[in-house]
Amino acid sequence: IAFASRSLIGDTLCVSISIINDTDVECTDVFSVSLTTNLSKVLIPSDAQTASVTIETDQDDVVQIGLDANSYNTSEGGVLSVCVDKISATGTLECNVSVILSTSDGSATSGQDYGM
Repeated sequence: IAFASRSLIGDTLCVSISIINDTDVECTDVFSVSLTTNLSKVLIPSDAQTASVTIETDQDDVVQIGLDANSYNTSEGGVLSVCVDKISATGTLECNVSVILSTSDGSATSGQDYGM
């Protein structure tokens, strides 16, 4: 970025940075922009040297996940495996995703009839 000689205080020059729209299902991305100079008479205050840029996730990129079955059967004394499947996606999953599996009592009681 080059300011012309005799530039006035308050003059602004801008540079465009293209943000690429992909089909990946991503977490929020972050990068930095920084200013430096090789001229000793040009000072850049420390609070104006670096800025963080956050690229928000594209709301059109979606991954659907769900339980692998609508109901399960097991026997007392057994072990039940409940699985989560990636059902569909509009792109490639590019970040770790966590889900919470919880239970709620019906006629079976947590701690007496089952436990995680």
